[in-house]
Amino acid sequence: MKIKIDTLRPYYPVVILLSGLVIFSITAAPDVTGEDSGEIIASSYFLGIGHPPGYPLYYLLARLFSCWLLPLTLVLGSKGFSMAYRLNLLSGFFTTLSMFTLYFFIRNILQWAYRTSSRKENPGFQKYFSDIACIASLMLGSLDLIWSQSTRSEVYSLNLLLIILNFFVFFRFQITGKIKYIRLFAFLYGLNIIAHQSSIIFAPVFILWLFFTRRDILKNKILMLGLCGLFLLSSSLYFYMPLRSMADPPLNWGRTSHINNFIHHLFRDQYHTRDRTKDQEILKADRTLTAYVTQIGQVLKIMIQNFTLPVFILLLIGFYELYRKQKKYFLFIVLSSLFFLVVMTFVANFRITDLSLYVSQVFYIPLLFTMLLALPFAIIFIARHYTDRVIRYFFIIPVVLFFVNFNRNNQHDNIIIADHIRNILSTIKKQGILFVMGDNITFPMAYYYYAAYLRPDVTVMGEYGNVFQNSLKKYVNRIPAKREDLMDLNDRVKDDITAGQRNDIYLTYASRAVYPERKLVPYGLIYRLARTKQDERLDDYTYLHYCLESASGDIRDIMDRDMASVIFFRLGKYFENIGVKELAVRFHARSKLSLGTELIRKRIHYGWALDYKKRSSFDKAIFELERALQIDPEYSMAYSLLGDIYSEQGYPEKAISEYQKAIRFDTVNSELYNKMGAEYYKIKQKKSALESYKKAMELDPLNYKAYNNLAILFKDQGKFNEAIDLYLKAIRINSDYEEAYYNLGTLYLQMGDIDRSFVNLQKAVRLYPEYVAAHYNLGILFQKRKEYKKAIPYFKKAVKLQPDFDNAFYNVGICYLWINEYERAEKYFKKCIRINASHYSAYKHLGNTYYYLKDLNQAYKVWKKAYRLNPDDKELENNLNALRARGVQ
Repeated sequence: MKIKIDTLRPYYPVVILLSGLVIFSITAAPDVTGEDSGEIIASSYFLGIGHPPGYPLYYLLARLFSCWLLPLTLVLGSKGFSMAYRLNLLSGFFTTLSMFTLYFFIRNILQWAYRTSSRKENPGFQKYFSDIACIASLMLGSLDLIWSQSTRSEVYSLNLLLIILNFFVFFRFQITGKIKYIRLFAFLYGLNIIAHQSSIIFAPVFILWLFFTRRDILKNKILMLGLCGLFLLSSSLYFYMPLRSMADPPLNWGRTSHINNFIHHLFRDQYHTRDRTKDQEILKADRTLTAYVTQIGQVLKIMIQNFTLPVFILLLIGFYELYRKQKKYFLFIVLSSLFFLVVMTFVANFRITDLSLYVSQVFYIPLLFTMLLALPFAIIFIARHYTDRVIRYFFIIPVVLFFVNFNRNNQHDNIIIADHIRNILSTIKKQGILFVMGDNITFPMAYYYYAAYLRPDVTVMGEYGNVFQNSLKKYVNRIPAKREDLMDLNDRVKDDITAGQRNDIYLTYASRAVYPERKLVPYGLIYRLARTKQDERLDDYTYLHYCLESASGDIRDIMDRDMASVIFFRLGKYFENIGVKELAVRFHARSKLSLGTELIRKRIHYGWALDYKKRSSFDKAIFELERALQIDPEYSMAYSLLGDIYSEQGYPEKAISEYQKAIRFDTVNSELYNKMGAEYYKIKQKKSALESYKKAMELDPLNYKAYNNLAILFKDQGKFNEAIDLYLKAIRINSDYEEAYYNLGTLYLQMGDIDRSFVNLQKAVRLYPEYVAAHYNLGILFQKRKEYKKAIPYFKKAVKLQPDFDNAFYNVGICYLWINEYERAEKYFKKCIRINASHYSAYKHLGNTYYYLKDLNQAYKVWKKAYRLNPDDKELENNLNALRARGVQ
């Protein structure tokens, strides 16, 4: 056995390379994954510009790597060796090179640290330095966090490689004093910052170390100018972005050809604006000392989870051994680790939630590396106190970590997001237009649309024109600063794209690209924009077009489970809509089994509650909302939906209580105040209703629903002129708001202004042809003008739309009665009575009808029933007495 190890030792670098390449190739995702992967691949494919701050070094290297693997693509086919798979392999390749570099780095460290050790202290285990370096290198690739970024297209593997190279070159300069190493370090450090800006955190440590150990370097002005020049030379690669932006590649995030946009992009200003979305806000914690200490503790917990507790204890032993042998190097490593921990935690400022921790933990990959540098010294410490033979047993550490982390990081069957995007694109009809929103849809869609050329006939439009800027670039270069600007943008998009557009228009589940008031019809896994009422029918899009292979796979990654739970929830709703119950049940169950982060768990419960509410299953809806609130007691949307449910059930006091809870956590939500005002109005607390409506309008001067509701309140108080002004304001804000036209029309009708009433009621009907009350009031309007023949079609339309509308049947009968069509009048009065057996007026006028038909016996019977319902009607009493006098009984 000893001979075999001695024979193998010279080949450790080859073993490390082969191990990394094989393992990361086997576990690499075969297609595009979630998060930034799709957008990064698309940017690399076209040498475009991705999300801030841009990663030009990665894009260039990725493009070269994909071209190098192109022959394999030609042999194996693009499906088996796609652009996505090639760049997923690239991450594993970078990690393999990191392991390879770390091997030589650690071997150099050990040889330097123990170069003057006595035989007593160092009983001949220098020959094991290669073994120790190999153990640490294999362990680097086996760590869960590093492995997770080595199977998908991400920038963190490249960043890790450059950090190790920087530390290695800086160390070589320290032990040799050769200027060429510090020059190489300056050049590599510029590249490192381009790979990921978090690397800049190490800069003060490097400068401080030079100040205390090689102050002559800092005093040499010519040398320092040269070093700065090399740094600027490599970091000048950032100018790739404005130069490439001038060519307007398909993916041109931020339009960096303009200097202001370039600076905005470089400094990640997009992530620090006041327009940050609610989802981005929940990633950040309040800046307090308590929160900061908790965050530090959480990072240490992540470190322990990656290394495992026994290995973490070994690292502490290693730091002790390092302190004993090389105090200067100990200070350098500890200072690097602590400074990175302290500064990165302050910058990340993450909340202690599943989602925030998942998003933030990748920033601490450099900390894993700096801490791992203590492991070799722990192994030597133990070997020094026992026997050098114990060293070989430490190979079990990377082996154990490999088996522990293999299943979680094996992404070879991860096609959940790829399937979902293919399913969406297969849903869309030829030449369709698709609006997309959200990174987990937009980014993988960018890969399939730009790089894989799937469905090139479809026009894809993004939220603000950063990814799919070819559609919206004439409107906006970045997120509008104000809500009214966004509405103006939406209006122009709507006018240019949706109005008069013959192509079919589709939206993902949460797009804001067109007005939310537009009717959206479920169509497969997405929505179709309805142009007419006839378009609002539910499409039974066949699921035979869909890829459902991912439905039976094991979802391991927490963010993939996030996406999977949403996808399965949508699939379940889709199959439920088209009546395929077996698949509906299957996917509903999968959606609950696949839940990932707290954010998605609460959203899925909210989604279920919304679905149950639409089906009037209020108890189930309330149960799901309570579960969502258990996850996040500050979930304002859940309280708001609870308020809507109680309102619909007829419990205004409970609804108000829930709206107040929602407002506590969402103080600037205008619509919450508007809905709360409507509930106060129901229980006749008009002062509270007035205050709520005014607060709603103060928060959002464009909340047309609040203007409409306040107008109703003023109308009840007899303030007709104020009510009219408010209705007109609502209409000016939203010219398609049929309810305001209807309310204004009924107010004019009440005031006796027939002409204005007619104009507004007609507008309401044109906007919403199925507006029952508008049709009915138009009938009343013509009835008041004694134009009975014109009134009849409106009343008939009302009963067609609402077959149990007793008063509409009654008024049709009245109109026929006044134009002397008694048989028709009889028919409609009887229909009214069948719906409402206590409709006194219908009985009375049915009796009148029989009287005019000279059927006095029937008239007497019907009038008698009417008189029993209203004994105070003197006219009826006189009619009955008159018939009795004529002998009718």
